[in-house]
Amino acid sequence: MVKTDQETPTASSGEDIQKTDREVSTPTPVGEQSFQTGNQTGYLLKAISGDTFEMYYEEHDKRGIVKLAAVRIPEYREDSGPYGKPNGSHIDPTMYDYHKASTDAELAAHQSALVSIGADAIQAARDNLGTDNNVIISHTGETTDDGTPLVYIYFDWSGRTTLHNEYVAGYGLGILTEPDSRYADNIAKAQDFAREKDKGLYAANGEDDHPHE
Repeated sequence: MVKTDQETPTASSGEDIQKTDREVSTPTPVGEQSFQTGNQTGYLLKAISGDTFEMYYEEHDKRGIVKLAAVRIPEYREDSGPYGKPNGSHIDPTMYDYHKASTDAELAAHQSALVSIGADAIQAARDNLGTDNNVIISHTGETTDDGTPLVYIYFDWSGRTTLHNEYVAGYGLGILTEPDSRYADNIAKAQDFAREKDKGLYAANGEDDHPHE
């Protein structure tokens, strides 16, 4: 369940995003690895994006790439704009419950907002999936087209086991993509909560409230 008594974690800048990742001395294999099955304990090594992570698997002393199942999060790309600054030009806002922009300026404003949300999602992963949070990586047995395992990730939040996939939806950092998935009802309710409370994706996305116009 998403709790309502804590604020959404935020990332102040792209520089902060890079500095807090743990150093990794050797490359992590791409694609599903033989040990990436069932429920595994571990923790975050690197947030590649808001929904794709390099995780450490404690039982196997190995690392693997995973992607959150059933949610879509705006992709933060540090080098997506001029001089390596993120500008969101790669993002289609209509994929994140935004209405179609009527002008180029409105489109740019939507994309800029989504870049910030993508950065916040990265910071949320860092805050939630560290070594002290009793992280469980639950594999669905499914992968993306490029072979990345799709997972649900649980963490300890103030003594309560919490689904990170649901957490990001509850703070407006992502949206449900698989209405028939295992935790679709939970994620959908969390997303409705974010919409009602104007969080994240919904903070400036109402038909009658466009501060960027």
